[in-house]
Amino acid sequence: MSNSLIVRKMSPDEAHLIRQIDRSETIEQVYTYENGVLKGTIAGHECGNWDEPHLTELMNRFVHELNQGGTAYGVFDGERLAGFGVLAHQFRGNNQDQLQVDLMYVSREYRRRGIGSQIMGELKREAISRGAKYLYVSSTETQSAVHFYKSQGSELTKEVDPELFALEPEDIHMIVPLYEMDYKKALEEYIAATNSHQFSNVQKIVDENAVYWFSNKTCTTINEIREYFENAWNTVQNEVYTATNVEWIAVDNNCATCIYTYNWEGYHEGKFVSGSGRATNVFVKKSDGNWKIVHEHLSPK
Repeated sequence: MSNSLIVRKMSPDEAHLIRQIDRSETIEQVYTYENGVLKGTIAGHECGNWDEPHLTELMNRFVHELNQGGTAYGVFDGERLAGFGVLAHQFRGNNQDQLQVDLMYVSREYRRRGIGSQIMGELKREAISRGAKYLYVSSTETQSAVHFYKSQGSELTKEVDPELFALEPEDIHMIVPLYEMDYKKALEEYIAATNSHQFSNVQKIVDENAVYWFSNKTCTTINEIREYFENAWNTVQNEVYTATNVEWIAVDNNCATCIYTYNWEGYHEGKFVSGSGRATNVFVKKSDGNWKIVHEHLSPK
């Protein structure tokens, strides 16, 4: 596993790369939807990888959606596909304003690195650009899948798509409202981009005039910020960065400032290392409606 993950669009002729995904997981709990309420049941079993017929079906579905006008995004570790998501071509819902997340998988060894959030961010942007107001999600009933989509802003839908329900009656059917990216989402995407270990993803959320204050250096240009990030990723292998205890201390229509505790963990020269500190981020709303970081200050506790 390298430190550099790249997200990009996928083409129909890349369907065979789905073979590289290890979808296996330990299923701790599953949900059922009864009378408007999600009910959890302990499962405690291992779900294996796809068999050949199922894999062939998935690859055919991938090709069909893209050939009909759908879009796929993949996250790559070098030449290896670490995760992917497909936005379907067909509008759904009574108002024809919903687009389905048709396929969404992250390989087992790449989970908990923000890859799923990164893919969802790309699918959301694509759906908005196509005029959708909601994503429709027919989620597998596992705890991990349901919790992931809830973390992405999903809610149980009152308008279940009859075709998708007939295909997957045990799935949990949800929608994700699509709005302009707000400052809270900008922070979430910034953390996910940091965990991609690819500065091109981070740069999408950093203003061109941003100033960064680290404990040992001040960075006033994009190139300096890039150099600092890449040096950190090279120093701590497979680093995972998180933000906890986030407080938004000053917010108006065009500027938002938050403080939080940052935590990191990874491996240095083969040994597990970790740490934490205090962070301040300042976001501004740009003319296109997106929020970007103009200042970050990191310091030890």
